[in-house]
Amino acid sequence: MQKTSKYYNTPTEVYDAAPVLGCGDDKVVEIAQGMVEGWVAGGEVVSRISGGITNMLYKVTAKNGNAVLIRLYGENTDKLIDRNEENRILAELSKVGFAPGFFGKFKTGRVEEFLPMRNLKPEEMAMKEFIPAIARELNKLHSLTIPPVKPSSLIPTIERFLKIARGCEFEGVKKAQLDMLELERVESMLELLQDEINKMSNFMTKVVFAHKDLLSGNVLVPTTYESGEVEKVQIIDFEYSDWDYRGFDFGNHFAEHAGFDCDYDRSYPTDEVKRSIIQQYLIASPETPDVPIEDLVREADIFAVASHLYWGIWAVVQARYSPIDFDFMHFAFQRFCGYHYQKQFCYSEKPAEPKSLAEIARMLTPQ
Repeated sequence: MQKTSKYYNTPTEVYDAAPVLGCGDDKVVEIAQGMVEGWVAGGEVVSRISGGITNMLYKVTAKNGNAVLIRLYGENTDKLIDRNEENRILAELSKVGFAPGFFGKFKTGRVEEFLPMRNLKPEEMAMKEFIPAIARELNKLHSLTIPPVKPSSLIPTIERFLKIARGCEFEGVKKAQLDMLELERVESMLELLQDEINKMSNFMTKVVFAHKDLLSGNVLVPTTYESGEVEKVQIIDFEYSDWDYRGFDFGNHFAEHAGFDCDYDRSYPTDEVKRSIIQQYLIASPETPDVPIEDLVREADIFAVASHLYWGIWAVVQARYSPIDFDFMHFAFQRFCGYHYQKQFCYSEKPAEPKSLAEIARMLTPQ
């Protein structure tokens, strides 16, 4: 198996095939045979890889043991993701050795290098065995220049998601759930967010090439790992990567410690863990922050609040269009609860008596 075909690291080349979600294994095998130079055809084994809620992933293994990962895009995900841009970015990251090898794209997905690694669990991201390697890799990503350099995409992306979400129509329970989110208030929420960002340090508001989706499923460790500090992790999945505030990667990563359960009371990282993540990042960085680390933690918390808006509105669109078996509308509700809950503790104006996450959920639920 060679990394020399006309498709390898060449996102402008498109293999003429369009398998869809739920297709037979034979269609997936045909992709590997047609796109990967040196592939030994016949006797392939196909296995489904779990973990994502946007795409479907398959491992295809040849008789000689070579394997690739084949990603089929979720239906209608192009409403949220620019697939051409995503593949361009992945090819660039593959060329510099940051991302897994990009074997090329076909009409409804792409082929990637398969790595013998496993995803972290949400609770593992807070463990001292993994924090240094995650922080180093994030710093490495932020130091890359993936052209073209652009201003922050955070607010414009949320506004784009919001425009799509407002055009989504629901009935019955989902419509009632959508009404609870009060999307008509999001513009004022974004104004408040921008006010908070304007008060932040230069360090957290520096615009870097950001991952923007650093959840546990997008951090891999070797399957051979057993104990002790892991030397290196592999960051994957760059569907939402773009130039953005450095602080958004920290805040979003903090929020993802709660996983899809979204229990920000129990699973949001402690101040000690947040400080450790930022300190390990700074060890790998030539930059010196312009404010104390306590301020950096609070600013990252504000970006965690921003991530709740980002993914909450994203989930509304997914609830309308995604065929994947996941309760996206409930996830949207959980993220909006997280927004109202966490901004009480990090925004400049704080309530005299903060409400619990459970109280906020009850407030947003019609009686």
